[in-house]
Amino acid sequence: MKPSRLFIICIALATMFCARAQQVYIPVQDNDFVTIYHPKGDYFFGPDSKFLKEGKWYDEWVVNDHAFVKAEDGRWHIFGITHPEILSDPLNLGIHQGEWASFHALSYATDFKKTLEDNHYDDLSKILAPKDRPGEILSNHAPCIIKKDQGRHDYLYWEFNERQGPLQAILKDNRKLIHRVETSVYELCDLQKDLSETTDMGKEEPESLKELKQILGAARSPHEQFPLTHRNITK
Repeated sequence: MKPSRLFIICIALATMFCARAQQVYIPVQDNDFVTIYHPKGDYFFGPDSKFLKEGKWYDEWVVNDHAFVKAEDGRWHIFGITHPEILSDPLNLGIHQGEWASFHALSYATDFKKTLEDNHYDDLSKILAPKDRPGEILSNHAPCIIKKDQGRHDYLYWEFNERQGPLQAILKDNRKLIHRVETSVYELCDLQKDLSETTDMGKEEPESLKELKQILGAARSPHEQFPLTHRNITK
């Protein structure tokens, strides 16, 4: 008996979907890679870890998450996570060890495009090592860059598109409003009483909810290259 056409089509579709499920998507770079900053060798700031020794010189350092900041004089700075290169086996055993300070690199150009050249940024002294911030945890994954004597802002706004995103958030005094964009859900938290953000205070504080929603709506300028949509790696 010959198999029906419907049965053959089902097999073909199942094979196609299985192939897609097993496909691995890898980001592709569209242009040439330029190393605009290369960290110099330095002594490890400590404390000791399984693979690193405080006070020991390491020739090779790596950088992780970082941010570009333009100073008032127009020059560009880079601040970010850094630690000595660790060639552990397997690599993931030591890949994030020693991420306890920030690197600081400086450009003398005011035009950002001119900074995108090989080894353009000068490597300055490390900052925010554990000894410089006693009482804090070792990890230095989310430092704040604050302008000296800048005064108090009326509110802080930020957004996040990956993983659980897109999310928006506004912080004003002790009240934080979180907006889950795709479901249009708003959550109001009192950080003074609920630092872990476990309780939604929206129904108890409708006026605060209304105020922060208005601020949230006006805080963002839409841009076609930065849409509030979930971002996945695509081939």
